[in-house]
Amino acid sequence: MKSLSILTPCLNPDKKKFMDLAKSIASQSNLNFEWLLLDGGSNHKLKKFIVEYCLKLNLDIIFIELPCSSIYSALNYGISRCKYEYYLTMGCDDKLDKNAFRNLHNYLKQDTDLLIVNVKKGSKIIRFDENCPKFINFFGATKLITNHSVGCIISKSMHNDLGFYNISYKYLADTDFLIKAYLKKYNFKYLNFIMGEVGHNGITSRRRLDCIVEHYKIMKELKPKYFFDEILLILRILKIKFKILLEAIKKK
Repeated sequence: MKSLSILTPCLNPDKKKFMDLAKSIASQSNLNFEWLLLDGGSNHKLKKFIVEYCLKLNLDIIFIELPCSSIYSALNYGISRCKYEYYLTMGCDDKLDKNAFRNLHNYLKQDTDLLIVNVKKGSKIIRFDENCPKFINFFGATKLITNHSVGCIISKSMHNDLGFYNISYKYLADTDFLIKAYLKKYNFKYLNFIMGEVGHNGITSRRRLDCIVEHYKIMKELKPKYFFDEILLILRILKIKFKILLEAIKKK
């Protein structure tokens, strides 16, 4: 039977959202899977709740305590520990579509390095446009995939060549990794079905200004230097500042 590892970094997750995630995983079929919960230091009561709730759903979880770990250092540890070739990253406020694993089943183990699937984000469905020009200097990994969490199934063998996620990048280490894979011409395959729903509380949504600066640093490291990189950085910062100003005015 085809198999998949699910990696979920967590730190004091919202109980309701975690329950939705766990139920969406427990309802899957057609794949043999393991679920590694990589806990960065949740309080004792919440840890107990997580373990007991997963037992109630007959989910055989692997709960790994990694105090003070970052998201990417936790993922790196999870990748080193997971036993299956392909892994899927999911946050505690994400969830799988009811037919996710059934749809995915036929595409694992076909010499594909990375599988891209559609995801829901609120009322919007994020689809991958295979014909879209990949202006990497402008958009980074957003033109290579739909979303790192829920939207990518990644082969561990890529990390043997490219290394783990670079933890010097606090917000966009996945962008750094995915662009490296694209530039090295790894095999990306798009599957036109909805894998699941992405939560709204990810750190990249809350720290847009930090992400813009980090994106600039990554692109300067990985791609040829163009004069418009600096212009693009300034325009993006001004756009964020303008949005913040508008929100402040609306609140008054």
